[in-house]
Amino acid sequence: MTTIRPNDTRSREIERWRDERNGLVITRSYKDNGEVQWETHTGPEGKKIYQLPDAKTLNAPNEDEIPIEILRAIGNLWERDLEAKTFREIVGNVDHMTVAETPDLYLIQSDQPTESLVSASITIRKNNLRPIQQSYVFTFARQTYSLTITEMKMDQIKRDAIDLKNFPPAQGLVEQPSK
Repeated sequence: MTTIRPNDTRSREIERWRDERNGLVITRSYKDNGEVQWETHTGPEGKKIYQLPDAKTLNAPNEDEIPIEILRAIGNLWERDLEAKTFREIVGNVDHMTVAETPDLYLIQSDQPTESLVSASITIRKNNLRPIQQSYVFTFARQTYSLTITEMKMDQIKRDAIDLKNFPPAQGLVEQPSK
């Protein structure tokens, strides 16, 4: 995920493990050096958050990076799946979209900006209709903020190769108390 504010660019690598059968989703965010920064385990029993012991809060975009009005519009986008449903929830009215087509992709763009959402697009792979990128540009107080989430790769692992039900948090992370 890349967040751009005036004179600042930040990137985060996010990894997601999903076990549909057991209803478990594990999300990890990595630092630039490859160390796991935080991790969430969401399943039938609820959500557990793990992070580095010295971390003050879950390292997600905050008001220092993006105004609260934009955070309200995107919600917890960094923890959500890269899917058309997420795009539609942020964009709202999808009746006015343009579609560009390449041999491998569909690029769908909003052509009716709102007060704060200047532009939005979603890129979908043709062969499996899987969204692989979402981009948003917001303005607030005459500043432009851009957010792009891109799927870098997707691996499918055989069920018997890993036990997600007993998936331990990354080494060095501690569980945060429930609120």
